[in-house]
Amino acid sequence: MNGMSARLQALLIEQRILPAATVRAAAARQSVYGGGLDTALLELGVLTETQVWARLAAVTGLPVPAPHLADGTGVPDAALLPAEPTAKMRFVPVGARDQRLNLLCAEPVAAEDIKSLAAEHGFDAKLYVVPELRLMALRQRVYGEPLPQRYAPLLAQAMGVERARKNFVSPRRKKSAAPQPAHSALPTVPMMLSGPNAAPPEGAPEPATPLTQVIDQSGALMDESSLEMEMEVGDPNDLTGERSVRIATQVQVLASYAADGSDGVPQVEPQDMTPAELMAYSAAVALCRRARDPSDTGRSLALRVLRLRMGHPVAQAFVAELRAGAAAETPEAAGAIDSLAEMRDEASVPVFIARLTGDAAAARAARRALVSLTALNFEFDDQWGTWWEQNSRRPRAAWLLDALGEKDLATRELAFEELRTLSESTFGYAPGLPKRKREAARRRWAAWWEEKEGAMARGVETS
Repeated sequence: MNGMSARLQALLIEQRILPAATVRAAAARQSVYGGGLDTALLELGVLTETQVWARLAAVTGLPVPAPHLADGTGVPDAALLPAEPTAKMRFVPVGARDQRLNLLCAEPVAAEDIKSLAAEHGFDAKLYVVPELRLMALRQRVYGEPLPQRYAPLLAQAMGVERARKNFVSPRRKKSAAPQPAHSALPTVPMMLSGPNAAPPEGAPEPATPLTQVIDQSGALMDESSLEMEMEVGDPNDLTGERSVRIATQVQVLASYAADGSDGVPQVEPQDMTPAELMAYSAAVALCRRARDPSDTGRSLALRVLRLRMGHPVAQAFVAELRAGAAAETPEAAGAIDSLAEMRDEASVPVFIARLTGDAAAARAARRALVSLTALNFEFDDQWGTWWEQNSRRPRAAWLLDALGEKDLATRELAFEELRTLSESTFGYAPGLPKRKREAARRRWAAWWEEKEGAMARGVETS
């Protein structure tokens, strides 16, 4: 998390604007989905845009702009600064007066760099702070950059669907010096950082921009645009999962679909889903997309969050893809094994055992995976096959409960850390207790699990 987001997080907690658990949930969501902390707060529905805006002003020390500067109505006829550097610095120019530019900035605000860029183009700069969603919408308006689907429902919620459509849908245009021939295969919607589009012929309908399409979708869902649900999000700095956060919240519903199927999931039309299904589908696709990208800093957290969504068809397709990669004799096999281990996919244990021989990197990854899932660490590879024959029909919790009774302290500690993330109580167990007390607590824990498994089999909820 950048320094500005950390300051916003601290302010929300110190001033008791939100519970600390809610702020941690927003920070963890930011780590998974990217963007600003203010966007994560809006997506969780825990603050309004006005409330977020006021806290951004307090943290940055920058004023809030006049309404006409931020609502799309005060956009100049031509962009006064180039698109690329303003995108990198996360600001947008919305007009000049007496050689002074009005610049709307999202956090983190690189104030000195922004002022230097304005000076290079002959302007003084007046900086204001805006939520990230306003920055993205204004960049659509000023530079023709399509608004990412993530921000459209937030904009519609903040301004109303019709006002958002009127003020932000159409990107700023200018006449083209060289009109495209009629047979051109170039896209008719603005591309990222491509600059303004040529105006259409007189009387011709405007091509639909991505924002138009997304607002149309969100408008259809506006009556059921948020759902009450519990969310559990892991702390990105906690490898054990111990500090996961579970909160009740209102969650905005809007799916984000891959247009070309590049996410490796079946394409489903919005009308085929309920609002809750749209939300689950969108979240699963986003998590799998980040989990596929080795360079994504939120990849590990995405894999951990997917543990809670293993039953979703999108997650199942991703797991099947990883299992095939783990079994293949390729350099990527070790990475696929590590991903399956991070997701705690117990059904992949036979794949891990099979990879204990052969390629050295895959074998090391397979041993790490087996230790992660079972907390056991056999000395000889053939012991894993014997163990699996005896335990393949038992749930993972039973393996970990067995490991709580091992003589080795490190084994007990690992099993304990894994098992406590799956349970509502530790029943007084601690790895360092005397054996008699440990065993008594382990038996209580095991009895609770047996009762829970039995109740689940009967279709009864347990508390």
